[in-house]
Amino acid sequence: MTRGVPKGTLTNSDLIKLLRLDANQSKELRRIDLVRLAHEAGLFESDVQREDTLPTTESTLKCYLYSVVDNKTVREKLESYVHMYSLLYTRGSIIANQLAIDTYGNIEVVESIPKYNAITTIATTNVFFDWLDKANSSAKQCFLPERWPSGKVDRDDRIQNVLENENILPALIKLLPAWRDLMTVSGWDNSINRMWVKYFTNLKNHCCVHLYKMTLAYFEKVQLSKESTRSVIIDIFKYGYRRPSISDPDDIDHALYIRNMLGCPYYKTDFEFTSQFMDFVIYMRKHGVGEATYFPLSKMGRKYAYVDLKIAKSLLGEPKQGNFMAMFNLTPESFKARRKELRKRLRKGANKKVAKKWWRTGLSTMKKKSKVCSFETDGVGMSICLKTAVPLYSPPTRFQDNEILESDNPVFIGGDEGRAKIMTCAVSTNPLKQPTKIVFSRRSYYRSTKHKARLLFETSEREKNHGELQNVIQQLSLSPKHTMTSQYVRRVADEHFDVMKREFIVNKERALWRMRLYRMKKRSLDRAAQRIFQAANKRPVVIGVGNAKFAPTGIGEMAVPTTGFNKALARAKYRYHKKSRIIGIDEFRTTMCCCACGEITTAPLVGGDRPSRRLRFCNNCNQQNGKGLRDRDIQAARNMLWCTINLFYGIERPSYLTRPPR
Repeated sequence: MTRGVPKGTLTNSDLIKLLRLDANQSKELRRIDLVRLAHEAGLFESDVQREDTLPTTESTLKCYLYSVVDNKTVREKLESYVHMYSLLYTRGSIIANQLAIDTYGNIEVVESIPKYNAITTIATTNVFFDWLDKANSSAKQCFLPERWPSGKVDRDDRIQNVLENENILPALIKLLPAWRDLMTVSGWDNSINRMWVKYFTNLKNHCCVHLYKMTLAYFEKVQLSKESTRSVIIDIFKYGYRRPSISDPDDIDHALYIRNMLGCPYYKTDFEFTSQFMDFVIYMRKHGVGEATYFPLSKMGRKYAYVDLKIAKSLLGEPKQGNFMAMFNLTPESFKARRKELRKRLRKGANKKVAKKWWRTGLSTMKKKSKVCSFETDGVGMSICLKTAVPLYSPPTRFQDNEILESDNPVFIGGDEGRAKIMTCAVSTNPLKQPTKIVFSRRSYYRSTKHKARLLFETSEREKNHGELQNVIQQLSLSPKHTMTSQYVRRVADEHFDVMKREFIVNKERALWRMRLYRMKKRSLDRAAQRIFQAANKRPVVIGVGNAKFAPTGIGEMAVPTTGFNKALARAKYRYHKKSRIIGIDEFRTTMCCCACGEITTAPLVGGDRPSRRLRFCNNCNQQNGKGLRDRDIQAARNMLWCTINLFYGIERPSYLTRPPR
């Protein structure tokens, strides 16, 4: 896919030619520096050309579609487009997986795997990789094969072979004869390009995510010369070859070969997506390591469909004004007018329905210089892409970021992240008083996001029509998609297609719940962060948060948004007090040691002989004042509070919380 620029916009090469810079000089300059030099030299023809040439920052604004698009006819057109877009994307992922099956064969789960060798194993990924990674790849034909042949471009033979297989896509192939009636070919070209870019990005993530764990599972299954030294070979893959070993040299060489090929992948996530890398992932997938399909296989459901000016013109007809922002009323002035009208009605004492609409619409503000060139929608939610030009000259700041003077009298807060309690904070507004606590628990989070109501909705949906949907889901579970991909696809695309289309695409309720959950989740996290900053009573805040990384869920537990809460804290920082500061704290022994005396605590026994997971007991404090039992998260938060105060004033950590030197 090639990306264009507005007419009259100067590229980096244009700016370098105008400024007459040599290669060495241009390497050291960023785009904003080139624009600044061109402006100072008076090389721009107009202010409009300069504004279009400035680099932009992109952000997204999520809201409900009906709160922005008032025209019912336009919403119905977008609804039909979303249905077709979702079906095309799902079918495209099915065709891509069938191409992989035709190339590599079916996935087979085996107990023992031969050693991977780039020359003698599959050795066909390079051709497939080049085909996928090509700038104008014909792989995008997967998403609308009916668009080709066109002019001088024929339909790719590989895709044609998949379409001719009558046992794979009988229902989906017959489904789409009316795609031309919905939108012109020109609009579909942009839509197809977007689908392919999104899918290729998902393909990279599909290969890279959890690769470290998948490679460890590969070494658990791979055939070794000495079975007794398997644990040693795994350690060599993890840490490298450190000392002489009794393992077979071929096994050691293989572990080092995989390690070097992946770039020493100990807890690494940013792998370079190369043909050799993809070849190894495909090899593991082929033998059932990782339990996944070759390529991402999209589930039947509503997708966020891409809309830009060309798609909008093709879908809705030529507008009176060619401006995309004016076409959908996506201007800063219109956003401001909507908020002003709602606030006006609320001030006049409007009923609860208007007050409820205020937070349900999802309308926010838009900067005056922001531009909207595209958005995505699933017929209910709307994700608007905002492009804001970087200022030509950065405005001077009154103080540096994170700078707090002692005279500002900050409030110190120590925060401990967890799973049962998403965040436990110890707040010190007065050094002479005992810190207060603020707890944001998993239970309060799921109550505020109406988790039970969501489960009741899904249960009721499955029980409709005499449990038809529940029966379909049970049938699909009999054909796991990672081991029986063809059977799974046949059930989805032929046997149960009508039911799944009606329940997951035509039915809007799930899309409504998805948007509600997004809004309620963000609202819940922002309110929890607001409580922390409101405890400071308009004073600057220094928050010390534990920097340990852990999974957001465990066995039998519901996931919690630990990363999302950190983002909410960052948002609240700039909303309530820009001089506030968030710093990472080493969590070494913060849970283990007593926050009052520093002694090592133990887990008391509960339920007979089972150690407690939520409490800690300090024998020293119990002997002195009888208060030796406390919550482990509150204890950790208070210890982090002491570490935060010491770090802010340049004092060493308490000795009982100091990590010993190696």
